[in-house]
Amino acid sequence: MDAAMKRVKEDPARAAALYLRLEPSKSMNVKYVERILRDPENVFSVSPGGVMTYADFMQRTGQIKSKPAKWQDIFFPFIQERQGN
Repeated sequence: MDAAMKRVKEDPARAAALYLRLEPSKSMNVKYVERILRDPENVFSVSPGGVMTYADFMQRTGQIKSKPAKWQDIFFPFIQERQGN
């Protein structure tokens, strides 16, 4: 996963082309997907972010009965060791 994320950051144009080859879209083209990948407001990472904020929302809106005690409770061990939130 880390190697894949590194490749996306190093070559967003190739990553965009690969994405669209595997996930054909009628509404997106390579330049559009590449722009998304290059936009500094978008963060693509193996480390989870905003999980507890989302869990709070899901509990508040009745989508889940109770939220997890910590974000690590809903991820596989190799992700639990990362810096997430």
